[in-house]
Amino acid sequence: MRSVELRRHSHREGGAAHLSRLGRQMAEHVGRSAPPFDRVLTSPVPRAVETAEAMGQRIDARDPALATLDASAESALGPVVTWAEVALGFVRLPPVARNGALLAEVFERLAASLPEGGRGLVVSHSVVVELGAVAAFPSAPTVSWGPLAGYLEGVRLVHDGSRFVSAELLRVGGP
Repeated sequence: MRSVELRRHSHREGGAAHLSRLGRQMAEHVGRSAPPFDRVLTSPVPRAVETAEAMGQRIDARDPALATLDASAESALGPVVTWAEVALGFVRLPPVARNGALLAEVFERLAASLPEGGRGLVVSHSVVVELGAVAAFPSAPTVSWGPLAGYLEGVRLVHDGSRFVSAELLRVGGP
């Protein structure tokens, strides 16, 4: 079995591109409590890169697909506030399903690159994390997961070598 953690970047002030001081502290705290990762992917956006670095991780790749939803998916989905809304969009809206499938491919490639028992980390953004998780493991119980991932929150997906087989919501609290 292999695991892939999908996490939203840490805290930033307003629409800033970079982490706040609090965001760095939060990421350092989460990083200290996490076992090491074998491979780390981030969005190329500074706050995602800075989150992985503050967690003490070496970044293996920065993937533009992790930066944002494509314009057609974002337009079709509109504003969402819960995991269930993202899952519903994935099922009902073709542009959202296509974007989700692309994200799921990124996560599948990451899982395939890990050794048996290995761990991967993806640091991305709100809604990208949720859509990717829903697409990679559609039977996740997202209806009960409530609001979208907050700072440093996300999901741990477990891969059996051929597909994702389980999902665990990761909550950390904080601002």
